[in-house]
Parts: sequence; C-alpha cells; structure tokens
Amino acid sequence: MAVADTPSSNYVFRSKKRPIRGNEPSTIHFDLSYDMQHHPRGYAHIFNNERFHTMCDRKGTRKDRDNLKETFTNLGFRVRVHDDCTASEIRDILLE
Repeated sequence: MAVADTPSSNYVFRSKKRPIRGNEPSTIHFDLSYDMQHHPRGYAHIFNNERFHTMCDRKGTRKDRDNLKETFTNLGFRVRVHDDCTASEIRDILLE
C-alpha cells in the first residue's frame, strides 16, 4: 500500500529537527579516592552469601568474610557483617 504524497505527509519529513531539552550530561562528580583522614572512617558492610536455594553452597566464603572484616577494621572502619541475606534483607540494611 502506497502512501499518498499529500502536503500533510510531506510536512512531517520536512519539519526542522529540534534538540530535545533535558538531555544534557549530568555534572555529578565522583571522587577517585576515599577520604581516610577522619575517624571513624565510616561503615563497611560485608555481605557474605554462602548458601543459595537453587545453587550449590560457596565454600570458603567465611574465610574471605573474616579477612575482609579484619582488613576494614584495621583501616578504621566500623564493620557490619551480614551472612546469607535475601535481596530484600540487603535492601533494608542499605536503607537503614
């Protein structure tokens, strides 16, 4: 089926293109380093998921968790460890 060459159909293709407003790049600035001058440094949340409902358990995660906790504690962070959290539990913890 052919489209008739009418003034109204040609108008659409001849219309000037205008830039869409509001698509300017954001000016959010992210630091490339973390300020380590204050005490306490902040909070470090460690989410250790070892057991899964539909997959095999991940062996060795406890050692990784403990090493991370020790490292962040030595760096002056307040560390909170969370084991085997669901997605909704993780969300709730991060929103606290």
